Amino acid sequence: MVSHKNIDDDDRQDSKGVRITIDTDQAVTISTCTSATCCVWATTKKGKGLCLGGDKSGPTKNPPNLNIDSYYYLEKKYKL
Repeated sequence: MVSHKNIDDDDRQDSKGVRITIDTDQAVTISTCTSATCCVWATTKKGKGLCLGGDKSGPTKNPPNLNIDSYYYLEKKYKL
C-alpha cells in the first residue's frame, strides 16, 4: 500500500494498472513511491528524498524551498 501525505486523491493505480489505496498513516519508501503512476521520488540538492504527487514530467508541485534537482518516476531517474 502506498503511503503519501501530499496526494490529493484516495485511490490511484500502480505501474501495472492495479488500483491502490493511499494510506497516509504508513511510512512511504522509494520503492512504493516509484511503483505508483501517481508519484515521483524527488531528491533535493542536499540529498533529501521525499515522495510527491507527479508523473514522468516531474512533481506536480515543486516548492521552491525544497530545491529539487532530480526525481524518480517508475524507477527511472530524471533531472529537472
